[in-house]
Amino acid sequence: MTHLRKYLAAACLPLLLCLAAACSKDDAGGPDNNGTTTVKLVFSARQEAAGDDGDANEGMKTLRVIMIDEDGTVDYNRLATVPDNALTYRVEIEDVPLGIKNFYVVANEASVGLGADDFATYTEGTRAEGDWKSALKGMVVQNTQGTRYFPRPAEEIAQNGLPISGYKENQLIDGTQSQDIEIKITRAVVKINISVRNETTKQCILTGVSLGAFHPRRTFLFDEEGYDSAPQSVTLPPNTTVFSVTYNNEEEGIKRPLEANMTEGERIFTYYLFEPNADYRQFTVSFASETHANLATEKVFLTGRKDIPRNSEATLDIIIKDSGINFAGIRVDSWDYTYSGGDLNID
Repeated sequence: MTHLRKYLAAACLPLLLCLAAACSKDDAGGPDNNGTTTVKLVFSARQEAAGDDGDANEGMKTLRVIMIDEDGTVDYNRLATVPDNALTYRVEIEDVPLGIKNFYVVANEASVGLGADDFATYTEGTRAEGDWKSALKGMVVQNTQGTRYFPRPAEEIAQNGLPISGYKENQLIDGTQSQDIEIKITRAVVKINISVRNETTKQCILTGVSLGAFHPRRTFLFDEEGYDSAPQSVTLPPNTTVFSVTYNNEEEGIKRPLEANMTEGERIFTYYLFEPNADYRQFTVSFASETHANLATEKVFLTGRKDIPRNSEATLDIIIKDSGINFAGIRVDSWDYTYSGGDLNID
């Protein structure tokens, strides 16, 4: 009987080792027998620089993920609805063939008039032809004759949010990754806050704000710097024109009284625009007022530079004096993205 036990133990040992190896592979998230694996992608649109989650509707409402092989074969192209304007999500894609992959991500595509037809070239199971990387990264978003997507006041982004995009190319998927793959995504717009402090001795009633001809009608969907660099202003598409804007209705939150002798500024207006790149003399601001007529004189607020990078938040700290508009300072901060949890499966 002792010899039989030894024989059975020796015979079963290889089988036990195989089972243990198989379990170890499953626990590590390794490839299956068909040469595929599960890919976990991490996206975050959290505003860490300001120490908070930003303003309402600045997160993700929809999320399109496109995954393409190096030979142009489109493995994945799907759109998910994201609940609660989430700032952070993980996306898990199963049965991904091993090899070099390229990932392109667009959140809130409807905010710039995009839809499924605009990404039809990258339908799952087809092969993109030509220099598809440059074509995809070179997509232009623009206002049309009948629709202005941006600039847009904060009160008007509730439905579609802000355009957010990013990509990561030449990522090896070999089934051994145990970590999440982070893809940095950045807002393809600039946020401008206007804060006003009335230091005059009488109440100031503002009825409108005008901003100069520095607002571009179009821009590229993706940042030109890509994954490994900080977001920067892109070179605007050829023949891009700029225009000025005026906001002067109560729905946009413009008409409001500012008490006399204020000691602190009050944010009166926030809006979003494609990243500007213009002569600094075009970066002007002025106000319509029922009480202070001299606020209608345009004042240049940006000197020493000609652009504000996408994914930036600029704050104009304006002081109203008897002489008119003065500036306490102009701050330009960047939005930084850091993964901090959350899950979403869209496979």
